[in-house]
Amino acid sequence: MLSNNRWIVVLGDPGSGKTTFVRWLVSIYIQAISQNKPAVSSDDSPQDAEHNNVDSVAGPTRMPILIRVGE
Repeated sequence: MLSNNRWIVVLGDPGSGKTTFVRWLVSIYIQAISQNKPAVSSDDSPQDAEHNNVDSVAGPTRMPILIRVGE
């Protein structure tokens, strides 16, 4: 996802997991930044239920900025 796109917008109904997803994504990037990693690899992502690496986050390490749009 972020390896091919610099920006993302997370949309969804209330309770659909937007905030949970963004917090998880931020934690992955903050961990990479704290370890001085130049990139986030599929090895840094948690494994799914079938124990396959989730490689949708792979890409260069960036500083995550969360912008919440109020109602």
